[in-house]
Amino acid sequence: EFNAKYEEFLDGMKDFPPTILKKRQTELQELMEKNVAFKDESRRLLAEAENLAKLGVKELIIVAQDTTRYGTDLYGEPKLCELIEKLSKIKTIERIRLHYCYPEMIGDELLHMIETNHKICGYLDIPFQHIDDKILKSMNRRSTSAQIIELINKIRSLKRKVAIRSTFIIGYPVETRLQFKHLCDFIKKFKLDNVGFFA
Repeated sequence: EFNAKYEEFLDGMKDFPPTILKKRQTELQELMEKNVAFKDESRRLLAEAENLAKLGVKELIIVAQDTTRYGTDLYGEPKLCELIEKLSKIKTIERIRLHYCYPEMIGDELLHMIETNHKICGYLDIPFQHIDDKILKSMNRRSTSAQIIELINKIRSLKRKVAIRSTFIIGYPVETRLQFKHLCDFIKKFKLDNVGFFA
């Protein structure tokens, strides 16, 4: 189907100047390759999950360097929710657990899916790393302290209990005593379910 549309589109461009036509052909070819790659990867993951289910596996753990960006490199946009939806249809899989979800990529669609799809564990592993804005910026983190707090409040307002686990870096090279205290105060106030520390 994609190939037919590709040929039809090129046919409609036959009167374009050669340089523009060549550029469009290259762009379309790259798009087509990404489209095929994504479908193949999605099918591979689904097949692997189905094989694990046949072996008696009941829980799938989805983990990556940044799980919430799944599909971005292959398809140009995140596809985690789409993947979870497909995995959820495997009847004998009882639990799907999400690890290492960056805060700026946890949107309303994912939260709604966690709230309503009870195959997804009520658990999120979110590496906040710190809460001081200057430290976060120095670490090249994309979230601000206000956005982190807003996300925690959103998660806690869901209709089901969702545990939050996070990790923090202490003794960061430019961290001051005041910034460390800021982090300690945040942890005391928001009482995350589980925390780990790197020093």
